[in-house]
Amino acid sequence: MSVWVVDDSRLIRSMLTALLTQAGISGVQTADSGEGLLEALQNPVTRDQVRLILLDLMMPGMDGIQTLKHLRDYPELHDIPVIIITGRDEKEDLEAAFQAGASDFLSKPADPVEFVARVKGALRLSELLVQRRSRERDLKDSHARLELLTYTDALTGIANRRSFDQALQKLWTGPERTVSLILLDVDHFKRYNDTLGHLEGDACLKRVAAALEDTLKEEGIFIPEALLARYGGEEFAVLLPDASLDEAMQLAEHLRLGVLAAAIDHPHSDHHHLVTISLGVQTLRTGPETTPALLIEQADQALYQAKKSGRNQVFRADQLHPMTPEPDGDALSLHRWHKVMVVDDSAVARAFLRQAFQREGAEVVEASSVPQALEHLPQIGEFDLIMLDMHLHDSSGLEVLQKVRQVNQSVVVVIFSGKHSRSMQEALKLGADAYLSKSDFDLQGKDLSAFMQALHHARECRLGVLAREVLKQVQTDFFSVFAHDLKNPIAALGLAIDLAAETQHPDDLAPLLSGALEAKSMLLEVLAQYQEYMRLEAGQLELDLAPVSLQSVVKACLQDLQKQAQFRGQKLIFEKEMEDATPQDSEVLIDARVFGDALHSALISLMKHAPDEGTIRVRLERTAEQVRLVLEEEESRIPADEIQLLLHNPRMAHKWFGSGVSLPLMRAVLAAHHGRLWAESSNGSSRFLAELPLLGQVDLA
Repeated sequence: MSVWVVDDSRLIRSMLTALLTQAGISGVQTADSGEGLLEALQNPVTRDQVRLILLDLMMPGMDGIQTLKHLRDYPELHDIPVIIITGRDEKEDLEAAFQAGASDFLSKPADPVEFVARVKGALRLSELLVQRRSRERDLKDSHARLELLTYTDALTGIANRRSFDQALQKLWTGPERTVSLILLDVDHFKRYNDTLGHLEGDACLKRVAAALEDTLKEEGIFIPEALLARYGGEEFAVLLPDASLDEAMQLAEHLRLGVLAAAIDHPHSDHHHLVTISLGVQTLRTGPETTPALLIEQADQALYQAKKSGRNQVFRADQLHPMTPEPDGDALSLHRWHKVMVVDDSAVARAFLRQAFQREGAEVVEASSVPQALEHLPQIGEFDLIMLDMHLHDSSGLEVLQKVRQVNQSVVVVIFSGKHSRSMQEALKLGADAYLSKSDFDLQGKDLSAFMQALHHARECRLGVLAREVLKQVQTDFFSVFAHDLKNPIAALGLAIDLAAETQHPDDLAPLLSGALEAKSMLLEVLAQYQEYMRLEAGQLELDLAPVSLQSVVKACLQDLQKQAQFRGQKLIFEKEMEDATPQDSEVLIDARVFGDALHSALISLMKHAPDEGTIRVRLERTAEQVRLVLEEEESRIPADEIQLLLHNPRMAHKWFGSGVSLPLMRAVLAAHHGRLWAESSNGSSRFLAELPLLGQVDLA
């Protein structure tokens, strides 16, 4: 802390310094002119320590008023009191001083008692102003941290899904321009997590994000507005305004090579045990003929094709072929094989197997040794059956089996030429689905149907293994999404508590406590949702059923959400099939609290997913025996082949809506009330339709 005495008279400076020192005021500095003061204050450290300036009005050169005007050029000195000391009592001089920013004035010669009292009062004021400025800086920093938390992914430090969605939506609200999008996914990330654990998985995602950032920094001169965001799980997105498809493809290839160059170990990778990425790229022109959802959907389809084609590659959406519908399940034989690899050093055995499978219409690829078999490893995903001899002349077929199982889940049947129980056990342990002896081969082909039936059983065994893995993954996904949904309210609550503990001013506690209460409510709401969902799925929730007007429940829920919708600039529109319908016309037998909470949660998820200024329609329809509730979101970006999964898979619901259990909860609630929930997607909109049996048989017409 410093107090400056500025006067051209050495005697006045000495006298005032002595008075201040006797009064217990330390840190007194002096200057003999305005120029001298301003020169000293060029040092920012010196400026930061100033608490009061005593300034002579009449000085040679730069007078007090001119000096005062220059002092106000420094923002950190705006609140510092300046007391003018003058031997004149001209009214014009005092008015000019106060207009220039003076806080007080004293006449020469100053009365010692009055002088010390005014100086101490000014110092108290100065200290309060400095404290206020410090609190304002702290609050500004806190707000910046909260803003960063809102738009930044907590794990990787890059932009999060919310930031990406807003940036993409903003592009469609401005002038027409070209926009490219790269969607990318870490290859075989589930294997990485299953093998090394989720902590190592998180570290892997951080390194991938860092590699992507480094590449974008190098390319940033060409695409300055590029936005890298974590799209969800192991998926990332790169938004490229004004970039052509060729430019985006070039950048995507550089991103792929950048991740490969990072040399992140992956024990079960297809490519030299390193982490790789697959990328899909699309470019659209913003305008009324396109939507953000269409850009995402087409880039996602390109990403899917890149993974389907072998991973670790880039695929552009304009090379996608129109999807043909799958053949009817009844027409497709379960034991028909499409592409088979035969690995055997016996030409006779290979000829038998080749003819047997070709007769069934399958494509057959042959290999007579381990090296030949491993040459096909990059394309192993194309084979739905591998017939593998365990005893090749150069080495054991176990080497091939082990490498296949690291990258693929095709059906593998091992072939033995004799009794080798130990080898059979090793093969089954490594993932073989069945085994056959060459003595069982009917080289004349008289019992080919029995042979194919044995392979069919092997396929069923593999499907069972995959089903168990899927069930395990669904369970893992559920708890993973549950933990993710808890992170935001817990982080917000912790931040509010930390800031409240640090603040020293009572006025700052009110907004922090309000934020803490809001975070607490979010946390309790998430816990209640998941608890209710699990109890419903387990059939352990007792419902308090009573006749209730569904129309009244829906209206109450919409009324409660109107403020949130207005804040987002969204429209919540309620429609009835018949304008003259009464609440009694939609009476159903439900637990109003359970159903209302589930509907409230589902609508909040739709609002979070819908773009700002978007529209959500809620419609009631009536049939002879049922009442139907339709929730429709316009401008949806959910692909048609994924929309049904939202109702059953918390991870999929989390991918599109950010809350993993809201739609599965709604489905479970309707099932518990003898109703049903299904989803439809067409013309860029998503509809969730709920049906409940009517209590009575009132005809709306």
